Amino acid sequence: MEQINHFEYIADMTKAAQKRAKDIHLDVDQLFSLRLTGKERLYGVLNNGIFSVLWYDSEHEIYPSAKK
Repeated sequence: MEQINHFEYIADMTKAAQKRAKDIHLDVDQLFSLRLTGKERLYGVLNNGIFSVLWYDSEHEIYPSAKK
């Protein structure tokens, strides 16, 4: 069964998103991906049950995936 909401490694992000993470001094290895719709995602940090949003991705471009 596919997990809808899950952690993703920053190293797997697009190069532009990795640069942005470095520019904002993001000091984590993974972000939590929260699926809103088929393409829309929120990415952020999940810490002690609190989700802090860092990015809104309307086209699923930060972590592109192959179509099934």
